[in-house]
Amino acid sequence: MTRARVRPGPAIVHSGIGAIDELPELLRRDGVTRVLWVHGAQALRAATPFLPDLGTVEIIDAGFTSECSPAEIARLQHLATARGADAVLGIGGGKVLDTAKAVGHPLSVPVYLVPTLVSTCSGWSAVSVYYDEEHRHLGHEIWDTPTRGLLLDPRIVFDSPVALFVSGIADTIAKHVETRAAFDRSDSADTLTAFGGLAAARCGELISRHGITAVDDMRRGVRSDAWTMLAEACVITAGLVGALGAEAGSATAAHPIGDALSAFAPTRDLLHGVKVAYGILVQLAYERRWEEIDRMNELYAALGLPRSLADLGLSVQDPATLDTIAEIATGEHSSARLLTPPPSAADLIATMHALEVRQSRLDNVVLAHHPLAPPVERNIPMAEVESFTLDHTAVLAPYIRLIAVEKGPRGDAISNFDVRFVQPNEGEIPTAGLHTIEHLLASLLRDHLDGVIDISPFGCRTGFHLITWGEPAVADVAHAVRESLAAIATDITWEQVPGVDEISCGNYRDHSLHSAREWSKRILSQGISLDAFSRVGV
Repeated sequence: MTRARVRPGPAIVHSGIGAIDELPELLRRDGVTRVLWVHGAQALRAATPFLPDLGTVEIIDAGFTSECSPAEIARLQHLATARGADAVLGIGGGKVLDTAKAVGHPLSVPVYLVPTLVSTCSGWSAVSVYYDEEHRHLGHEIWDTPTRGLLLDPRIVFDSPVALFVSGIADTIAKHVETRAAFDRSDSADTLTAFGGLAAARCGELISRHGITAVDDMRRGVRSDAWTMLAEACVITAGLVGALGAEAGSATAAHPIGDALSAFAPTRDLLHGVKVAYGILVQLAYERRWEEIDRMNELYAALGLPRSLADLGLSVQDPATLDTIAEIATGEHSSARLLTPPPSAADLIATMHALEVRQSRLDNVVLAHHPLAPPVERNIPMAEVESFTLDHTAVLAPYIRLIAVEKGPRGDAISNFDVRFVQPNEGEIPTAGLHTIEHLLASLLRDHLDGVIDISPFGCRTGFHLITWGEPAVADVAHAVRESLAAIATDITWEQVPGVDEISCGNYRDHSLHSAREWSKRILSQGISLDAFSRVGV
């Protein structure tokens, strides 16, 4: 009979197309009248098209700062108490969902979770992982109270960045690698623990079989069976490992090593799963599973996961780097101590040396990443740029706007157009979809408009600069853009998207034809105006 303490999963789970539609009835049955919404801005935009009307339930829009930190949890708990919230709804990725749990459970109110990413098992797990405002790991907390409801809707999560899916896959590999030895040692008569072990093995099996295909399908905009299985594995199956496996389902060495990488500037801002992926290889090396590392290398290269310290921008030749990783990963409260035998700092240093020697024959990997560029402060004189003098609150997107016509020394004219697809400061096209639209417009526009020099996306992701020879009419540019978007929305297949491999693209993993299609349809449905400040020719 099972004696181990089982960590509860969600009391109610809806997974599949339309899962979010169950939210109003779930709140009604639970008698919820006032719910605290915890969400990031991008997460809410991803979910908004699918969120149902909550009827008479009052929404307290609390937002989210950026970290599951003690300060943010305290802020949200104060708001929930002051406004009399009788439930918490988390909409977002792992940090948001962990925060929602940390806010609601101590207040003894039900917590409902809507993932917008499949990058962690936070939607299932009864754990909140804490960081400070600089994203330094502070620890975690395990909750006795189960989450009231998990609503995993593929329509919401499929359009998320592919890199975050890759991060989730790496985190799910860790569920298998980190717990295997403990499950092998556990009492086979402990039924629930045994099921936790089966869940961990299933994580490894699904990723080995379908990992590369699932990621490629997501890049191509195909919501395939492989993608669906991996998405549920990252959230649900991975969550079952800790929920049923109890102590045997705990992290061991891979996660502490990944957390230790946050101590270095080159790796601090890397995705969680990318850092854990290197920890997985170190743990496998410590366990002398060299053949498994060799099998992992192909998967890692295809997904953009690090196979060496060099891939992470670190050097095995730097003793301070190895010392820091080893000391943090084997600290007093580290889960690496759950390994048998527990590694010392010297053991981990020797293991990393052996691993790096073995991996030195491999080519470098371009890491999966989700670009989040912080603003750059400049204190030097800068030329005035027309785009920055435009009143972005006065325009009405979508539109085509002639910015300027420049004349060369021999009288040649070059026109610069503002091709605005999204209303400024009210939304943005996700990077993967924008990237794919850019590649397609580069080709399709030339079929409908003479003299195209370049089409380049705005950094704000609300549209494009179009540069042409001559002085084409705005109406002709609008016609060419409409025809191109119509082809993207209905006709283009993944095989027709140019420049989606590592030879022809500088970030080939960050593409989504599905996102490009959906945004093209949305832009066309709104109509493209011939005037930036009024709706003309729509």
